[in-house]
Amino acid sequence: MNNEQPETKIIFASRFMQTATGVFNGNAFPGSLDKHATVCANRLALFLFNLERVKYALDTAYDDFSRQLISNSSDLCDAASNRRDLKFVVYSDGLEYHTALHFALYSLKSFLDVYSILMCRSINEKTKTTTFGSKNFEGKKISGGKFLSWINGTSPASYDKKDQLIETVARHSHQWITEAVNYRDTLAHYGDIKDMIDMRLPLDSTKKPIDLRLIEKPVLPGGEKLDRYLESIMCNLGLFLDETIQLLPNVNQELIERWDKCLAYSRERKEANKPSRNSTCPCGSGKKYKHCHGKLN
Repeated sequence: MNNEQPETKIIFASRFMQTATGVFNGNAFPGSLDKHATVCANRLALFLFNLERVKYALDTAYDDFSRQLISNSSDLCDAASNRRDLKFVVYSDGLEYHTALHFALYSLKSFLDVYSILMCRSINEKTKTTTFGSKNFEGKKISGGKFLSWINGTSPASYDKKDQLIETVARHSHQWITEAVNYRDTLAHYGDIKDMIDMRLPLDSTKKPIDLRLIEKPVLPGGEKLDRYLESIMCNLGLFLDETIQLLPNVNQELIERWDKCLAYSRERKEANKPSRNSTCPCGSGKKYKHCHGKLN
């Protein structure tokens, strides 16, 4: 006989989940779509979490790269000084942030796929839904082309915001989504992004001491530094959601939080949980936070 009492679950939501559920409040969608909204919130929270991991991986890579440069500084300076006819540049292998970026972009595409289904069902509940896959649309293959083709040819005549939604999704796809998905595909197939410049330090041929302040952050093929790209993708995703959700029918817009408000709350929680300067750094190095990742930040 089993005398165990039934379990009562109490779940403390992470700041990522609270941001996501603010945008995808299940109560804002019709009853038949509340589960789809919950799935969107889960996938969005996963993306936000993985994006934070990329930032942490960048800090960790900088820390490791700095230690390696310092421990090998004498040999590196000698090599650069003895061969002044060559340009010496020391690179990090970038394994930490390449891996973290792959997971972040993979979870972004996963979120876009389920959000595409939610948009389809919001417009026509009984329709055969489609993902945010790539397809030719207006003469060019873009991410989201499958969704755009669906709404262009299948959405009901009663939906009067079709043209606005098509314009909005196509614009965002051209501006940043297709590039992000292409980066994901390249990382998945080859392990890195072609023509991306990893974290590096050019060496001075005059045998001056290594200056860690001259370390250059990773740069993407388009010329944008990786840390700035992470901020821009967060901003662009917020604009995409704010602009598209308000075009969906049968959604209680008053229950949907704007992206900037959700992120502001998330930042407040992050600062509240930030270690004090004299506490041990949570990365496990054993150093004080102010001498480790607190210094980097």
